[in-house]
Amino acid sequence: MALSSPGTGTSSDAAAADIPARGPAGPPRRGLLPLLLVGNSAMYALYIGVAGVLLALQVEDVDPADKVANFGLIAGISAIFATVFNPVAGALSDRSGRRNPWILGGGLAAVPAMFLLGSADTILLITIAWCLGQAVMNVYQAAITSVVPDRVPMSARGKASAAVGLGLPFGSTLGALIGAAFSEDYRTGYLVFGALVAGAAVLFTACGREERLPARAPLPVRSQLAAFASALRDHDFRWAFIGRALLVLGYFAVSGYQLYILQDHTALPAGMKPEAAVAVLMPLTSVAMVVSTVLGGYLSDRFDRRKLFVGASASCRPSRSSSRPSPRAGPRCWPSPPSTGWRSAATWRWTPHS
Repeated sequence: MALSSPGTGTSSDAAAADIPARGPAGPPRRGLLPLLLVGNSAMYALYIGVAGVLLALQVEDVDPADKVANFGLIAGISAIFATVFNPVAGALSDRSGRRNPWILGGGLAAVPAMFLLGSADTILLITIAWCLGQAVMNVYQAAITSVVPDRVPMSARGKASAAVGLGLPFGSTLGALIGAAFSEDYRTGYLVFGALVAGAAVLFTACGREERLPARAPLPVRSQLAAFASALRDHDFRWAFIGRALLVLGYFAVSGYQLYILQDHTALPAGMKPEAAVAVLMPLTSVAMVVSTVLGGYLSDRFDRRKLFVGASASCRPSRSSSRPSPRAGPRCWPSPPSTGWRSAATWRWTPHS
């Protein structure tokens, strides 16, 4: 989206271009922040519960011998699909000047997408169905993510960002619990997750009224790539981007396979199933990440140092991953939530010469 230069274009064009930067003049509508929390929690519950539990069980059920390779293939292809489709979905909602119809449409479409995923009985069909699920969820995600700059003024965006951010630990916990509850009947579990997102979409659009914004032409892909490449030339932005990318890669490379790790390489307490272990670990991990992120951010600001905390969190990793996985590995197979939180907080606050 190109911003008009001062003195050029019509006043309405200038005002429309400035909406995302400033947001509305008044405070956000009453109840919007709880709706953002509910909407994002439902979204992350589906992502974590499906990709982290049910999908892994389904792949194992179809082909137990090659479950790890097949799961990695499905996750990789669907991730590429989601990466491409998210900006497309965002551009479509920009063109319409509305968010609620896309939130509602994406949320309701999650139900048939999850039904199709539960009905798939080959690796190829599972891959296709999960890619379709990623498509409808990215329509939902792109629209609900744009609600904050559209409807929340700058003075309240800290609270709005907190509401959105809390959706990850809340949704992760809920997703793990639902996934474990339906581990014996993953087809029903898929429908529960689809219904959860659909219900959140209906609630959000029914209670979160919006004013139609002027339609905005999407920024050309070439311009977006040029802007990103230009930002990467900055030393501090480049290293912050690399740090965040490696953080996400390292965390999800382990958490994505957590069920298989617990099945094949971890000695669990007598009578505990791997699915139940996931339901125990995820809430503990979420709490640890929230506490360590807040604490890491506070200490990072207090001492005005970023590299210190990034280095400290990185040093926690080798000691936790140096041992070969074995039936006696136990908790060492699980990524350290506090170190993840410290590094996350520090990289978000990265400043020059710190």
